[in-house]
Amino acid sequence: MLRIAWNLSWYHGSDNLLKQMNSETKTQEYESLGKGFWVRTKSQILDALKLSTEDILTLKITHVASGLQDCLHSIVQAATHREVRAAVTRMSFYLLNDRLSLKGCPGPCGVTLKSLAWHTALNRFLQVLPACTEDEKLLIDIVHFLNKLIKEQRKNSSLELLNWILELLLRHSANPLLDLLVLTESQEREETDDIRTAVRQQLQKELIALFDTLLLNFMEVTDRKCSELLYVFQTQLALKLLQCLKVTDAPHFYGLPSLERTLRGMANLTAFPGWSSHSPLTKPLDVCVKYLSGLLE
Repeated sequence: MLRIAWNLSWYHGSDNLLKQMNSETKTQEYESLGKGFWVRTKSQILDALKLSTEDILTLKITHVASGLQDCLHSIVQAATHREVRAAVTRMSFYLLNDRLSLKGCPGPCGVTLKSLAWHTALNRFLQVLPACTEDEKLLIDIVHFLNKLIKEQRKNSSLELLNWILELLLRHSANPLLDLLVLTESQEREETDDIRTAVRQQLQKELIALFDTLLLNFMEVTDRKCSELLYVFQTQLALKLLQCLKVTDAPHFYGLPSLERTLRGMANLTAFPGWSSHSPLTKPLDVCVKYLSGLLE
């Protein structure tokens, strides 16, 4: 702790200290202490006050901007699911730290993320359907992180973030996140695998939680483009939830937790005016009739 405190004072704060640690070409550095003289070179610092590997790691992790940048770098360079999941989990902890600070304004994590290209790092995992259980576990972590991020930014919503998520959900070629709400025939045959079934149910739980958060987050949005995307998303989500409700298509759906999540999602969705009015293929009245029929069934 003394080494860290001394170095923070020597370099006038964590930003300057991290810049020095990341520098690979400088062999000599001068720092002004603001008293009219210059300190000696780094090579003359006592060995006892030089930062250890553990000290450097601690500084990088506790410095939000550096820590988040390292997380994104790990995601881009990751060779395994485990590495990506570890990085996403670290990002979630930074969001948790913002929440525990109990401030009325956005915390350092939320502010820093607005200046980082984290969308690009996560985008590739959200555009394709998961091919295995490990893919699904990874997607669970990413969706959970997005849900937390939107909740934390609810009072100061980022239009860039909201538009990005909606455009991702409404892609013309495929809507992986919406499609995952409804099991395919091959997935239904795999329901005998308890582990995979549990993972898939957790994924559906996280997806519906994310969609509910999106709906609640858009209540005060006034941006025209964002509002138009939201209307289309509402109707697309309504049709997917209707498929989830069809008992004849999904006899395994007598599981009460899954049914409860679907009904809660339907209740949140139908509270919005015009929720059934934005499908190019189905009339609003037909959507409402199908909803009533599904509930009666």
